[in-house]
Amino acid sequence: MPLLRFYLGDKGDDGTDGIDGFTPADAGGSLLSQPLLDSFIDNKISKSANISSTILSHSSYVDRYGRNEWSNKEEYTNYVPFSNDFSQWDDISGRWSVIGATIDPLGGSDAVEINLDVDTDVLSTPTYIVEDIVTIAPLNGCISFYIKTISGDVTGLDITVGSDTHTLPPPTSEYMRVVFPLYIAGAFILSINPRGKTGARVALYGAQVEDNLTARRLIVTNGAPVTKDSEAGTIRQSDKGVLIESGKTNETHFSNDLSKWSIDNGTI
Repeated sequence: MPLLRFYLGDKGDDGTDGIDGFTPADAGGSLLSQPLLDSFIDNKISKSANISSTILSHSSYVDRYGRNEWSNKEEYTNYVPFSNDFSQWDDISGRWSVIGATIDPLGGSDAVEINLDVDTDVLSTPTYIVEDIVTIAPLNGCISFYIKTISGDVTGLDITVGSDTHTLPPPTSEYMRVVFPLYIAGAFILSINPRGKTGARVALYGAQVEDNLTARRLIVTNGAPVTKDSEAGTIRQSDKGVLIESGKTNETHFSNDLSKWSIDNGTI
């Protein structure tokens, strides 16, 4: 019976040293739940080599667990002019109003509370409720934003991209990040359309239109698109050779403040 070895590596300081690069430093849940492919096959790259890698565009690939994934470019852009300031978005038909700032999904107070001033659940499509103009060249990308219901009757959600309307899961009392990949033909009107009754309120945060097919970390904008570097990739090494992995994103909203977590049969 073959022996499967796990290597215990060390992590450096966040944002400084990173992973030491000589042994695998952590084992994610996917390592434990997914079949390990080629576990005992040496990599073809010498572990004494100097390695650099550059990703100029996104493309599909099969990762070491046999899953289809997308590689992402070294940089990405949020093309939404105002990612968090929804008071700058248009209300041409007088269907909503801004109440004020409210708690965002990351624990700050940069989300916006919005009141529905009319019954939006009876409006025909295409509907334009909370809308903004996004200037962008044709590309494959995705639209993302955070939303939750604060109060009242909100029974549906859709987005309008140009003249096309796409139905999404309805918001709940907890924040969810909506991610919708699509081909973007050029500049368009983006409208986020919560469907509900007059007086219902929702919180919106972090609208992003980006040139990747999967949503990356939010880039905050305030009047113009902003471009930033992607999260750095990870290069690790063991006696089997060198492993290059894409960057990691912590999707936990409160990584250090466990008092924000829900606990059954216990206290913090």
